[in-house]
Amino acid sequence: MRNLNLWAAALAGIAMLAAGGASADDHLWARIGATEARMETDLADCRAQSAKVEVDSGYQAEALAGLLAAALIAAAKKPHAEHVFTAHCMKRHGYVWLPLTDSEAKDLEAARLPADRSAWIDR
Repeated sequence: MRNLNLWAAALAGIAMLAAGGASADDHLWARIGATEARMETDLADCRAQSAKVEVDSGYQAEALAGLLAAALIAAAKKPHAEHVFTAHCMKRHGYVWLPLTDSEAKDLEAARLPADRSAWIDR
């Protein structure tokens, strides 16, 4: 039974890894007075800081299989922990995760060139 629990934990970790981080095209980070270039700089800084986040699997490993399961679970939790850290960091910088209307999302998607995209966001 114990081995079954270890395998279940390992499979859960793999499933979490496969789920990964979804991108949201219907939102953007926004702050009054911040240009898109400034936002990108702040976001890159927050993401760099998030890479230092340490994650505990919350799993007590007693054997080699347990160590593997703990490592898989911790690895699966890392992207989520980094995402949460980045969101808090951006909020500390004064940004909000602004939802876009359907029309705004289509307009932003239509701005394919980086300069057009930046100009749309800055407007």
